[in-house]
Amino acid sequence: MTSESHTNGPDRTSSRRRWRIFGFLALLCFIVLIVGALLAYMEAEQQKDVSRMLITGGIQDVRILETKMQASLYHLESLASLLAIGYRLELEKISVSTESQRFAFTSLSYVDLAGELLCGDPLPFEVSDIPGFGVDVLAMTTDTINPNLVLMIPVKHQVAVDSVLVGVYPLENLKKLLTENSPTPLATRYVIRADGTLLSNKEFPTGSKTLLAYLGNFLHDEELTLVQRDLLSGKTGFFDYSDNGILTFMSFLPIPKTNWFLVQSVPASVMPRYASIVNLRRTLMVMILLLFLALLSILALLRWNRRIVTDSRNTQLLKLPDTIPGGEFTCRVSAEFQFDQVSPELLQLFDCSEQKFRSDFGNSFEKMVYREDREWVMAERKAQIQEARSSLVEYRVQLPTGRILWLSDWSRPLELSKSEHRLHSLVLDITAQREAQEQMRISEERYRLVALQSRSAVFEWDLRKNEFYRSPNWKDLFGYSPIDNSPEHIFAMDRVHPEDRQKTSALFLACREGQKSGEAEIRFKNNEENPIWVRLCISTLFDEANQPVRIIGRLFDIEHEVNERQQLNLLAQTDALTGLLNKRAIEKSIEDFLLHAKPNERHALCIIDIDHFKIVNDTSGHQYGDTVLRKVSAKLTALLDPHQYLMGRVGGDELLVLIKQVASDQELMDRIVLLSSIFKANPEDGFREPITGSLGVAVYPDHGDTYTILFQRADQALYHVKSHGRDGIHIFNPHDDGLLARQIP
Repeated sequence: MTSESHTNGPDRTSSRRRWRIFGFLALLCFIVLIVGALLAYMEAEQQKDVSRMLITGGIQDVRILETKMQASLYHLESLASLLAIGYRLELEKISVSTESQRFAFTSLSYVDLAGELLCGDPLPFEVSDIPGFGVDVLAMTTDTINPNLVLMIPVKHQVAVDSVLVGVYPLENLKKLLTENSPTPLATRYVIRADGTLLSNKEFPTGSKTLLAYLGNFLHDEELTLVQRDLLSGKTGFFDYSDNGILTFMSFLPIPKTNWFLVQSVPASVMPRYASIVNLRRTLMVMILLLFLALLSILALLRWNRRIVTDSRNTQLLKLPDTIPGGEFTCRVSAEFQFDQVSPELLQLFDCSEQKFRSDFGNSFEKMVYREDREWVMAERKAQIQEARSSLVEYRVQLPTGRILWLSDWSRPLELSKSEHRLHSLVLDITAQREAQEQMRISEERYRLVALQSRSAVFEWDLRKNEFYRSPNWKDLFGYSPIDNSPEHIFAMDRVHPEDRQKTSALFLACREGQKSGEAEIRFKNNEENPIWVRLCISTLFDEANQPVRIIGRLFDIEHEVNERQQLNLLAQTDALTGLLNKRAIEKSIEDFLLHAKPNERHALCIIDIDHFKIVNDTSGHQYGDTVLRKVSAKLTALLDPHQYLMGRVGGDELLVLIKQVASDQELMDRIVLLSSIFKANPEDGFREPITGSLGVAVYPDHGDTYTILFQRADQALYHVKSHGRDGIHIFNPHDDGLLARQIP
């Protein structure tokens, strides 16, 4: 039988090798098919990629324009604030063109309401003829040959606006700016109004003056209606059309803080220039993936061949899966049980060659076993041979490096002939499990010692006898000893805080009905009737019929832990400078309040901004600025009832107040005026200069039913006040006509 097994071994090895080669070829064919399908899919997705690139480029262009416009307006507002308080500025010497984040104004001028130049650069047009002069902050000149973008900041001396700071930026430079910084430089760009008219004298390719007139040559009436609706509602649009047989893509995106749109069009003929970049990147990725798979396949073939060419003596041993750490060996039944065959997996486990393995252990199983285990393991081996039975033992092996391995050895005797016997062993490496068990034992002993020293009490409830058993340290923890072992004395519900009785009863009831475990944090009265925080942890024991018979629990004194947690929560929600709620806490408080508000209730969200706070910091120092913030916040806290208002700080000089339960418009105005009274001059404040503030208000649910919408509306109202000279109140009006802005009394 043995010789036949040796003869058929090479044939089986050759057959396995052929099957593995066939499998490898099939895998390569499958990879080729997958790559072909992937390339076809990439070809089909080419147009979609270009479409995404066009719309993404438009968004980036709009963001560039929005960023520069915001920075330019903020810069002009800062200059206007200095002019308003009497500073004399040499505007013609102020460089605004070197700042990359703002518009490079060609003219920066300070004029009166009649358009007369007070200082700065001469204007190339009559500024008083511009629509919205003295009121709006953004406009276009009426010159159709050289149109200019005009940014105007009203300047208020004392009560009324009497002058304007004007910055001029050519529209042609705006288009160059977008082209230079755009990821889609080949696209044609237009800037239009919401009605589709162009801002400049440029015409569409057909000579049309409006976008709708131009698209009327290519789109149906229904499609034109959709485009017009999106323009009027300020939405983003994307569509394609055929211009003289050329497929063209067009997108339009709203420009923030204006009623203008950025229009981009690109013909399909330039699409391969964009798509080739994407295709090249993906093709390289696919080539790298194929190369990686090919290398893996070659390594796998080399590993298979190495495993196939093994010593013929080991072909009779079974091969363990790679995921199982272990191996096999056979021993001759003799005094020292000398090794006969050793599997490659066992040699890999011992990290040595077969020659070194036999040399290190004297080719003897007895010498391989750790000396402290050797006596009883060999006694078991001899008994196993005499009784002709299988055996499972666990013993240790010490490697030459000094490392100890734990092995689980399942062995069985083999009779090759009447005079020749072998012992076949299958061993598994259980070192990790043994080390984990030892660590668990140490951990359990450590936790047992900690529990003895911790402030906790243990109890046991016998459900059948309805009796409680308690640990001796119950009195040390709670200051009293129960009269008897009845539940009424050891865990009486009158000792549980009224707010915690329901969850405590529910926890015990759930365990009595079969729940395995549970825990809760409750307040439990001590002997002085003072509630202390404890953590109640209980587990249920079951009988053979799976019925609960005992509840074992433990009470941990967590009074100090809860107090620290509450203190940390308070610190995490409080603004360190003002003592008000911080930004995250006030936003969550308002969101939770509005979430539970009734539909017929009215509330108001007010943003309070300290005027010219940056100038205060710059001129008087940040320490004085912090003092101003603290005093204003203290006046607000002293003035308002915390049951009727929610107060917090959301920014550097911005405070946020939620006015609860507003019954009428008159009450709303009265309470807003009350808020504004914190800016009334008071000698006790110790301010070096009068401090004023601007208030923007939005009403729930009139202007929005969520915090995000209300905050946006209130911020718009605040911006309205700041753009009209500050030091005022404004309630959000979607059709803002400026009539609701008023001076703080």
